[in-house]
Amino acid sequence: MQLRSVLVLPITIGLLCGVAHAGNDRTEKLIGSWSCSTYQGNITNKTIARDRDGSMRIVNRVHTANGDFGTIRETYVPDASGGWKLTAIPDPVFPFGRYDATAGAWTGTQWVFEGSEPMRAADGSTTLTDARLVYTDVFPAGFRRELQVQASGIWRDISEEVCTR
Repeated sequence: MQLRSVLVLPITIGLLCGVAHAGNDRTEKLIGSWSCSTYQGNITNKTIARDRDGSMRIVNRVHTANGDFGTIRETYVPDASGGWKLTAIPDPVFPFGRYDATAGAWTGTQWVFEGSEPMRAADGSTTLTDARLVYTDVFPAGFRRELQVQASGIWRDISEEVCTR
Protein backbone atom coordinates (compact mmCIF):
# COMPACT_ATOMS: atom_id res chain seq x y z
CA MET A 1 0.00 0.00 0.00
CA GLN A 2 2.72 2.44 0.90
CA LEU A 3 4.46 1.90 -2.46
CA ARG A 4 1.28 2.71 -4.39
CA SER A 5 0.83 6.06 -2.63
CA VAL A 6 4.47 6.94 -3.37
CA LEU A 7 3.85 6.34 -7.10
CA VAL A 8 0.48 8.08 -7.26
CA LEU A 9 1.78 11.39 -5.90
CA PRO A 10 4.43 12.03 -8.62
CA ILE A 11 2.02 11.00 -11.38
CA THR A 12 -0.70 13.29 -9.99
CA ILE A 13 1.74 16.19 -9.66
CA GLY A 14 2.95 15.57 -13.23
CA LEU A 15 -0.57 15.61 -14.61
CA LEU A 16 -1.48 18.78 -12.73
CA CYS A 17 1.69 20.56 -13.88
CA GLY A 18 1.55 19.30 -17.46
CA VAL A 19 4.94 17.58 -17.13
CA ALA A 20 3.61 14.10 -17.86
CA HIS A 21 2.15 15.40 -21.13
CA ALA A 22 5.59 15.86 -22.68
CA GLY A 23 6.51 12.24 -22.07
CA ASN A 24 3.73 10.72 -24.16
CA ASP A 25 4.15 12.67 -27.38
CA ARG A 26 6.88 14.00 -29.69
CA THR A 27 6.67 17.70 -28.77
CA GLU A 28 9.90 17.59 -26.76
CA LYS A 29 11.78 17.22 -30.07
CA LEU A 30 10.60 20.70 -31.08
CA ILE A 31 12.24 22.54 -28.18
CA GLY A 32 15.12 24.78 -29.32
CA SER A 33 16.00 27.02 -32.25
CA TRP A 34 15.17 26.24 -35.87
CA SER A 35 15.92 27.75 -39.29
CA CYS A 36 13.13 27.22 -41.79
CA SER A 37 12.48 27.99 -45.44
CA THR A 38 9.27 27.93 -47.48
CA TYR A 39 8.59 27.12 -51.11
CA GLN A 40 7.56 30.80 -51.53
CA GLY A 41 11.13 31.87 -50.67
CA ASN A 42 10.37 33.05 -47.12
CA ILE A 43 12.89 32.48 -44.35
CA THR A 44 11.71 31.91 -40.79
CA ASN A 45 13.56 31.46 -37.54
CA LYS A 46 11.71 29.75 -34.73
CA THR A 47 12.50 29.66 -31.04
CA ILE A 48 10.45 27.02 -29.25
CA ALA A 49 10.40 26.84 -25.45
CA ARG A 50 8.45 24.80 -22.93
CA ASP A 51 6.96 26.53 -19.89
CA ARG A 52 6.75 25.02 -16.41
CA ASP A 53 3.05 24.23 -16.91
CA GLY A 54 3.89 22.05 -19.94
CA SER A 55 2.75 24.59 -22.54
CA MET A 56 5.00 25.57 -25.44
CA ARG A 57 5.68 29.01 -26.87
CA ILE A 58 6.92 29.60 -30.41
CA VAL A 59 8.35 32.91 -31.52
CA ASN A 60 8.37 32.72 -35.31
CA ARG A 61 10.37 35.52 -36.97
CA VAL A 62 9.40 35.71 -40.63
CA HIS A 63 11.34 37.38 -43.47
CA THR A 64 9.21 37.21 -46.60
CA ALA A 65 10.60 36.95 -50.12
CA ASN A 66 9.22 40.44 -50.87
CA GLY A 67 11.11 42.01 -47.94
CA ASP A 68 8.45 42.12 -45.22
CA PHE A 69 9.49 41.22 -41.68
CA GLY A 70 7.26 40.27 -38.78
CA THR A 71 6.70 37.88 -35.93
CA ILE A 72 4.00 35.30 -35.34
CA ARG A 73 3.67 34.15 -31.73
CA GLU A 74 2.12 30.77 -31.08
CA THR A 75 1.04 29.24 -27.79
CA TYR A 76 0.40 25.52 -27.43
CA VAL A 77 -1.43 24.58 -24.23
CA PRO A 78 -1.89 20.94 -23.16
CA ASP A 79 -5.33 19.87 -22.02
CA ALA A 80 -6.42 17.23 -19.51
CA SER A 81 -7.21 14.67 -22.25
CA GLY A 82 -3.65 14.69 -23.61
CA GLY A 83 -4.48 17.02 -26.50
CA TRP A 84 -3.33 20.55 -27.31
CA LYS A 85 -4.89 23.96 -28.00
CA LEU A 86 -3.03 26.30 -30.33
CA THR A 87 -3.44 30.05 -30.59
CA ALA A 88 -1.35 32.02 -33.10
CA ILE A 89 -1.18 35.82 -33.18
CA PRO A 90 0.72 37.61 -35.97
CA ASP A 91 2.19 41.08 -36.22
CA PRO A 92 -0.15 43.53 -37.98
CA VAL A 93 2.17 43.47 -41.04
CA PHE A 94 0.72 40.08 -42.03
CA PRO A 95 -2.81 39.70 -43.43
CA PHE A 96 -2.73 36.06 -42.31
CA GLY A 97 -1.55 33.86 -39.48
CA ARG A 98 -4.22 34.43 -36.79
CA TYR A 99 -5.68 31.05 -36.00
CA ASP A 100 -7.03 28.87 -33.26
CA ALA A 101 -6.92 25.08 -33.46
CA THR A 102 -6.81 21.85 -31.46
CA ALA A 103 -4.99 18.53 -31.83
CA GLY A 104 -4.48 15.30 -29.98
CA ALA A 105 -1.10 14.17 -28.66
CA TRP A 106 1.70 13.91 -31.22
CA THR A 107 2.23 10.15 -31.24
CA GLY A 108 2.56 9.35 -34.96
CA THR A 109 4.50 10.80 -37.87
CA GLN A 110 2.09 13.75 -38.19
CA TRP A 111 0.59 16.14 -35.67
CA VAL A 112 -2.53 17.78 -37.12
CA PHE A 113 -4.21 20.86 -35.64
CA GLU A 114 -7.67 21.67 -36.95
CA GLY A 115 -9.39 25.01 -36.50
CA SER A 116 -10.07 28.22 -38.35
CA GLU A 117 -8.26 31.26 -39.71
CA PRO A 118 -9.72 34.55 -40.93
CA MET A 119 -8.67 34.84 -44.60
CA ARG A 120 -8.55 38.21 -46.32
CA ALA A 121 -10.03 38.48 -49.81
CA ALA A 122 -8.79 40.81 -52.56
CA ASP A 123 -11.56 43.29 -51.67
CA GLY A 124 -10.28 43.50 -48.07
CA SER A 125 -13.11 41.52 -46.51
CA THR A 126 -12.36 38.57 -44.25
CA THR A 127 -13.99 35.17 -44.05
CA LEU A 128 -13.46 32.59 -41.33
CA THR A 129 -11.99 29.58 -43.15
CA ASP A 130 -11.39 25.99 -42.02
CA ALA A 131 -7.64 25.65 -41.53
CA ARG A 132 -5.19 23.13 -40.24
CA LEU A 133 -1.56 23.13 -39.28
CA VAL A 134 0.28 19.88 -39.99
CA TYR A 135 3.64 19.01 -38.44
CA THR A 136 5.47 16.08 -40.04
CA ASP A 137 8.29 14.40 -38.14
CA VAL A 138 11.47 14.12 -40.20
CA PHE A 139 13.71 13.89 -37.11
CA PRO A 140 16.58 13.85 -36.49
CA ALA A 141 16.89 16.15 -39.51
CA GLY A 142 14.00 18.39 -38.44
CA PHE A 143 10.32 18.81 -39.22
CA ARG A 144 7.98 20.05 -41.95
CA ARG A 145 5.11 22.41 -41.14
CA GLU A 146 2.20 23.06 -43.49
CA LEU A 147 -0.59 25.59 -43.04
CA GLN A 148 -3.56 24.43 -45.07
CA VAL A 149 -7.01 25.80 -45.82
CA GLN A 150 -9.98 23.94 -47.16
CA ALA A 151 -11.33 25.08 -50.52
CA SER A 152 -14.09 23.18 -52.32
CA GLY A 153 -13.59 20.23 -49.97
CA ILE A 154 -9.84 19.93 -50.70
CA TRP A 155 -7.05 20.80 -48.25
CA ARG A 156 -4.49 23.08 -49.93
CA ASP A 157 -1.16 24.33 -48.62
CA ILE A 158 -0.93 28.08 -48.27
CA SER A 159 2.44 27.78 -46.58
CA GLU A 160 4.90 24.94 -46.19
CA GLU A 161 8.23 25.14 -44.46
CA VAL A 162 11.03 22.74 -43.73
CA CYS A 163 12.89 23.39 -40.47
CA THR A 164 16.36 22.22 -39.46
CA ARG A 165 18.70 22.99 -36.55
